[in-house]
Amino acid sequence: MAILLLGQIASDIRGSIGGTTYARNRSGAYARNRTVPVDPATVPQSDARLRVSTLQTYFRTSLSAAERQSWRDLASATLFPNRVGQPHQLSAINLFIRTNALRDVAGAATLDVAPAAPATTAAPALTCEIDGVSGDLEIQTVAPSVQAGEYLFVSVSPPQSLNRYFYKGPWTSPQRVLTSATAIPYVLIDTADLVTGSAYFIKWRFMGSTGRVSSEFYARVENP
Repeated sequence: MAILLLGQIASDIRGSIGGTTYARNRSGAYARNRTVPVDPATVPQSDARLRVSTLQTYFRTSLSAAERQSWRDLASATLFPNRVGQPHQLSAINLFIRTNALRDVAGAATLDVAPAAPATTAAPALTCEIDGVSGDLEIQTVAPSVQAGEYLFVSVSPPQSLNRYFYKGPWTSPQRVLTSATAIPYVLIDTADLVTGSAYFIKWRFMGSTGRVSSEFYARVENP
């Protein structure tokens, strides 16, 4: 693995060129040999691919010209950060899939017409801790609370080393979907399943009642 010292010509680099992959962790930028990812074809992976394929077909064959144009308008009016944090635009079909794949996970109806710009929204703040009485890993507060028609999507990592402070995945399945009916505190992992001497990472994003989706947010909880 090679470590890159980036200067004035290049301030950041991600992705692969030839046989080299460039990335960044909490220690800085680095390069490694490119590898072919392992594809275990798990049930969640298969479900996700089917969901994307179904939504691609739906966008092209079931939406009216006006409905597709509404997604083009929203895409052109919204910027999203790429892997190096620079703003870029999604295509209309990618924005449609980004929104409706989450709605499908939540069991909500497909949005044929794009929400009004912007496509993004703020997310609630979560407090995630090991409960002092039960010993469970819990979401103890959600502020502001999730309202009717809103969804909070939460994923948890497998147990990680206490020395690890940066985590990108994979995330355990299934993804939790919290609604206005979900009781808080909410147990993510029962105390019997927690591994002592480990850290857990929690990832969440939020969908508002209009279909706008937040960025991803993260928390880290130690179980020493």
